[in-house]
Amino acid sequence: MKRVANISGPGSKSRQRDWFLRGVSLVLFGFFLVLCVLAGGFYWLSTTSEGFSFGLLTHLAGLLATVVFLVWLALVTALHLRREKDFLDDRVVATLRATLKGPSKDPDVRVRVEAARGLAGLDVEESALHHRHEELDALLASTLSGKEMDPDPGVRVEAARGLAELELEEHSYQHEHHDLDDLIFKPDL
Repeated sequence: MKRVANISGPGSKSRQRDWFLRGVSLVLFGFFLVLCVLAGGFYWLSTTSEGFSFGLLTHLAGLLATVVFLVWLALVTALHLRREKDFLDDRVVATLRATLKGPSKDPDVRVRVEAARGLAGLDVEESALHHRHEELDALLASTLSGKEMDPDPGVRVEAARGLAELELEEHSYQHEHHDLDDLIFKPDL
């Protein structure tokens, strides 16, 4: 069986985005260092000068340094989590797709059934997060019908079950939302 690799080339969008965000991160870290030096300098001036106090400037520089540091820390954490999640999601979806479809699809029916079940679960989860679930919908729908229809009925059953569960959750959420709106905005007679 062929292995599916998710390797981005040197000109890929993800690498360009990473370099840009690393640059922003370095600029924020540079601001943090400059503000720390300013706070230290103002503190040193306030302890050595006799007549003029730099206490307020020291506190302001320290406060700004803290804010810049927290923004930098949040940016670095968000970048790491987003990159890790995107990489894992892409690998999982690519592996499940290769197991279910294409020239390297698994010959074992039970494996394809589990792949369809996994894709259906991912589809429901991605739709709840309003993510990119249209691609997964199309993959599951092509398993049910069309020229790429899977010959095994068990695989088609799992794909249909996943799509039905997705539709049920989407409609029940909207129905619940409309009932709540009717309850909140009920006209008084």
